[in-house]
Amino acid sequence: MAHAGQSNNKINPSINQCQPTNEKQPLPIPQHVIFKVATITFILRQYSQPTYLSDQLVDYIPNRPLRSASQQLLLTKPTQTVLAQCSFTSAAPNIWNSLPEHLRQCCDLETFRHRLKTYLFSSVYAA
Repeated sequence: MAHAGQSNNKINPSINQCQPTNEKQPLPIPQHVIFKVATITFILRQYSQPTYLSDQLVDYIPNRPLRSASQQLLLTKPTQTVLAQCSFTSAAPNIWNSLPEHLRQCCDLETFRHRLKTYLFSSVYAA
């Protein structure tokens, strides 16, 4: 029997998930990984530091004039194994190229991080 003022959430813990909280809600793990890799990629493209990572990212430059030339895409390299697809040199260009153009063309890090988090939250929690 629940007393007045006590919550009986032991029976139904999903009630806690529906109640609004003042805490910031974290991104699910796959989106958090995308957030981290995309942020590192943005920093590498803006500042070219550290060089051992920025040297791994190659800008996509088409052989002839195409609309995609202005989209700030990265060259993706074919991989032979699933393990190679998880490496930074393969994952970073794939994640970067999958972002909307307005994210890839941000000028500063704080704006990029804010827009990226908004984009990832909306992709996860879209109705």
